[in-house]
Amino acid sequence: MANDKFELLSEDTAYDGFNSIEILNFKYQKFNGGQSNVIERELFRRKSYVGVLLYDPKRQEVILIEQFRIGPMVNNDHPWMLEIVAGCVDEDESKEQAALREAVEEANCNIIKLIPISEYYLTPGSSNEILTLYCGITNTINAGGIHGLAIEDEDIKVHVLSFDTVMQKLNQGEIKNASTLVALQWLALNHHLFS
Repeated sequence: MANDKFELLSEDTAYDGFNSIEILNFKYQKFNGGQSNVIERELFRRKSYVGVLLYDPKRQEVILIEQFRIGPMVNNDHPWMLEIVAGCVDEDESKEQAALREAVEEANCNIIKLIPISEYYLTPGSSNEILTLYCGITNTINAGGIHGLAIEDEDIKVHVLSFDTVMQKLNQGEIKNASTLVALQWLALNHHLFS
């Protein structure tokens, strides 16, 4: 891969599992017009992902899920995190289909309407992972319980929280997951649209 601003010189797979790690050598044109040295970096290659903020505007309730995460665990932080529903997009489905599927798998929740929020890179300095974020309008009246796919060893607890409670958790720093932060900040800015 090359263009007049950068050149990918080599790409070697160092690990290939659920995700892969690749070693890239590249160079690029600097802002001052010069050329960078050849740079070697590891790339954490992932599939495309979707995230869904499940929201019931009639009841003004948000569904967040809680599950065990290895990142906080290795940082000696609380490894059970409150998050929005999220998961990878399978090869045979659209992002919208993945969002609908993940809502059922992780929260046993059907989405009435899917509203696009944003699409962004999670850690562009070391990964190609793109997350497409949605708000899923749903009914929370029967929401709750423990869900997830046994084949993936998922153990996901569903929390139904009032809009005010979720905003309080957001403002007190209790939400530490990036996609959940973005989704809840979007809801804080757009909550009035559902009134």
